[in-house]
This record gives sequence, structure tokens and C-alpha cells, in this order.
Amino acid sequence: MIDRCRSPNSRPLAAATDGGRSRYSADRRAPAGHTGGVANQWTYRDDRTYHGVQHDEIVNGSDQEPARIFVELSEYGPTERETVVELYELESTYHSLQMGWGYDGSGTSAAAHAILTDAMGIEPASQLREHFCEDVLAVVCDEFRLRRGAVLRWVRGWYAQHGVDILPQILTDLPPIEADGYGPRPPRHSQPRTRRRTTRG
Repeated sequence: MIDRCRSPNSRPLAAATDGGRSRYSADRRAPAGHTGGVANQWTYRDDRTYHGVQHDEIVNGSDQEPARIFVELSEYGPTERETVVELYELESTYHSLQMGWGYDGSGTSAAAHAILTDAMGIEPASQLREHFCEDVLAVVCDEFRLRRGAVLRWVRGWYAQHGVDILPQILTDLPPIEADGYGPRPPRHSQPRTRRRTTRG
């Protein structure tokens, strides 16, 4: 598949105020795959990418079928992504709405909720979710890829911009930028299997 850009569980954060500043508290438990303590322990499975596809007859079945977001091990070139390892697929849990992007609407909110919940390990505050929609998902193309680390760095910036001084644990020690910072992949993942993109049903 050639990369292309075409036109167009978790506990919720609780908002409160403190001296006129916005504060968000969160369950500080480390998400699955991480250990407790000050620093997160990042492994190769944490270096994952959100791959959204919509309006594609091969992947979605028809132009009217729901958009889909696959979670993949990050790869760093079109040749490598030909045999990318798919870990799982995100499902919409936001008011049972179908996901979508490339516009600002309810489908974008559903997609943002799914991505942010998976990336952070907790459900996002509503304002965080909607700002992620407007700043990121409303302007992406029908097919996109977002690395989890980039999502978390965006979220950390959002918290800073809003004067939040209580962070979820996942944001206190951000993941590496360099791929080798996650450590080596086991041999069985060095030659990833080809992912078959099938329609639903």
C-alpha cells in the first residue's frame, strides 16, 4: 500500500478550579504495559501508531461504511509499512457514535475520544477532546497516521497551555522520540506479518 493523503478502562478526568486556574485530577495508575514508580517503562509495544482509514472501498467496504482506526507497531518508511504489524483496532465508545475526521463534528469527537483514551490510558476531559478534534483531526486527510508519542506530547502541551499542574502518570515521563529508545524488538517482530485489511461483517 502506498502512503497517500487524499482530500477530503479508564476513569474520566475530573475538572475543578483552584484560584482561578483550571485543574484536572486523574487516576495515577500506570496503564497496562507500564510499571509503577516515577518513570514509565517504555517497550517496543508502546511505540504504536494510529492509522485511520475512511472512504476506502477496500478497507471500509463502501464509501458509507464506518471509518476505522487500526493500532499498529510504528514503522518508518513505506516499504516497512507494507508488512506492518496490526496490534488491534479501536472501537468507538463515545455515545455509540461512528468515528470520522477531516471535519469538526460528532464523528471527530468519537475518533478523538478513542485515540486519546488509548494513548493516555484514561478518558480525556471533554475540553481536551474537543481541542484535539479542532487542532488535529479536523484537518487530517481520509487516511492518516499519528504516532502515540506525538499524541502524548500534544496532550502534555495542552495541559501546560491550560495551566494544569496535576498530570496523569503517563504524561510525567513522555515516551522516547527515537525508535531505538524503546529497546529492541523480539526476533518474531523483526519480520512482521502482512496485515490483511478486511471489511466488517
